[in-house]
Amino acid sequence: MILDITTPLLNSLVINGALTFIQNDTTPQNITLNSYSVLIFSGGQLLIGNSTNPYNGNATIILYGNPSN
Repeated sequence: MILDITTPLLNSLVINGALTFIQNDTTPQNITLNSYSVLIFSGGQLLIGNSTNPYNGNATIILYGNPSN
């Protein structure tokens, strides 16, 4: 799945496959993922660019709630 928007505040996000922040080479995207928790299960991936194709926008992940949770 491709994330192409800033999310509303999510209670939780469960990733069983791949979640990729959209990459637009001509117009950089600024995207924020807002959630109380993000769970990535075995084999799951959260992808925001890589060493050969770095993300050219601002990618932000904001986790809310108590740090002990």
